Amino acid sequence: MLECSPQLNALAELATCAPAAYGLPVSEKAWKTGAERARAPILDLLLLGTCPETATDVLLDLLLTVAPYLRSMSVDQEIEDKGPLTWAPVRLLPEAAEFFLTDSTAGSIDLGPYRICTRDGLVRVERGGQHVGTVKQCRFGLLAAAYGKEELCGALPAWIADIEQAETSKGVPSAQFWTQVQSVLHGDCILGCKPLVASSAFTRAYKFLQSQEGWGHAIKTAPTCIVYNLLTLSRPEQLYLCRGLTAGGSWYALTRRSALDPQVNQQLNACGTRLHSS
Repeated sequence: MLECSPQLNALAELATCAPAAYGLPVSEKAWKTGAERARAPILDLLLLGTCPETATDVLLDLLLTVAPYLRSMSVDQEIEDKGPLTWAPVRLLPEAAEFFLTDSTAGSIDLGPYRICTRDGLVRVERGGQHVGTVKQCRFGLLAAAYGKEELCGALPAWIADIEQAETSKGVPSAQFWTQVQSVLHGDCILGCKPLVASSAFTRAYKFLQSQEGWGHAIKTAPTCIVYNLLTLSRPEQLYLCRGLTAGGSWYALTRRSALDPQVNQQLNACGTRLHSS
């Protein structure tokens, strides 16, 4: 709700009287209080806006004159906000809401020995009528851009088996977790994440830097901050990933005490500084 500034009553009266000078309708109610008089020009402008005889240039002149002196009405008593559970539900008007449920990306293509079917945000890969794997459409597109669709389809069985093994043993960190890690550490490359579950918050993500299973191959510049994920890797994989790690540059390593290889632990302590341990 808007009102006119009280120190500009003369201007407010001008804005109220000006429409009458053009022979246009205005409210004729006598406003007794200052608050009522401050709202009178607003009500007149609303009335003029619904009047077919109101010329656009006239209404524009009035709005430009009054606009610099408008402000939000002060609230006499603030309503205590007790959180989202107490908020009134928002309901859409059926006649004003329109939903489109058609999946424009749905379809299937044959690529070499593979058949790729897309539907409802998922990509299902088949070979010879047998199910190879199902991947989220966004992740399939990200990896297909790095590898090509046919090469990606060939890598799916091994990648899916790798994920299933991790989920039954050490688990897989959530996408929300990695998004927060990237935001706090400002990392632009993560190592040690499996391609199907690596966080897209990082511009580069590889399981191992040597094999570069993941994405970011097209980026020519060197990463400025690398995050080493040792949370779910086996001890041989930890040794392979941290081979050649030195004290130079900017990097962070996330480890799990119960699963950290002793040799890798010594290497991290020798060339890095422990920031947190629990």
